[in-house]
Amino acid sequence: MKLSNLILTGLYSVVLLVTVGSNLILKAEYDKLDKTDALVSYRKEVLPPFHYVKLGGNTFGVTQIQPGKSHELRVIADPKLMRWKVIGDTLKITYQRDWAVNDRRKEWELGATPTFYVIAPEILGISNDDAIIKVNGWKSKAMKITQHDGAVQFSDNHIENLHLDFTSDVVGKMDPNNTFEKADFKVGPKSSLHVEKNIFGSYEMNVDSSAHVSLPGTMLKSPGL
Repeated sequence: MKLSNLILTGLYSVVLLVTVGSNLILKAEYDKLDKTDALVSYRKEVLPPFHYVKLGGNTFGVTQIQPGKSHELRVIADPKLMRWKVIGDTLKITYQRDWAVNDRRKEWELGATPTFYVIAPEILGISNDDAIIKVNGWKSKAMKITQHDGAVQFSDNHIENLHLDFTSDVVGKMDPNNTFEKADFKVGPKSSLHVEKNIFGSYEMNVDSSAHVSLPGTMLKSPGL
């Protein structure tokens, strides 16, 4: 066999070995993945226990807060764009966006796929300054949410006692698949609240003169407004 053929055969063998080896490594890594984890593409950080969440800083993206067996944070953004720490019983998240915000409406941003997931067995309270959040899937006795600016969407929750305080310039949306046995609302200046269906056992609502509230007709006939 000519020397040139030997060289070509040797190169082909090396390339074949490298390709097979790379595929075996990739398969081994794939086999390690939890196929039942819907958030497998998100970076996972295991957190100390907490019952309260505080959000602020230079916010961006959508943060979904949902129940789970453990306390964890899932992130798909660059790690340097968000800091967290647990102080006492509170998880504090500080967003570190380093670009100018766009002029998209908050209602549209609520339709985006979450960038962050906060997961815990139980949440008693959320304090939110300007973040876009989704509160999703909770079955709780009580939850208190205080929000300044930003937006919040409720979906698929059953909460016995909900206290909601929009201090100013907040967009709130409640999907029809929620149920709240008792609710207390304060809708502050320049805020809005959209409720598609009467999902309340009883409720009380305090609405600022500059706020906007959209309710179904059945709620207009109900006590509390």
